[in-house]
Amino acid sequence: MIFRFLRRSPSNTTIQALYGAIVAHARLPSFYIGYGVPDTAAGRFDMIVLHLVLLARRLEAGEGPEGAVGLGVFDVFCQDLDANLREMGVG
Repeated sequence: MIFRFLRRSPSNTTIQALYGAIVAHARLPSFYIGYGVPDTAAGRFDMIVLHLVLLARRLEAGEGPEGAVGLGVFDVFCQDLDANLREMGVG
C-alpha cells in the first residue's frame, strides 16, 4: 500500500506536453503539401496515430519509467479522440 506513494510516476504536464508536440508535428503543412497526405479528418487522424506509434515504440525501447509515459500519452490520445468525436456529433 505504501509503495504506491514511493513509485515515480510521470508528470501530467510532461504527458500533456508530449501529446501536444505530437499533435503539433502531425499538423505540419509539409505532410499535407509535400507528401500528399489528405487534409481531412481521416488524414489528420492517421498522422497523429503515426506519430503516437513512433513515440510509443521509442519509449518502449527505454529502460525505465518511459513505459508509464507512453501509456499516459496514449490515455490522453484516447480522451482527446473521444472528445473530438463527441464534438463532431458521433455518439
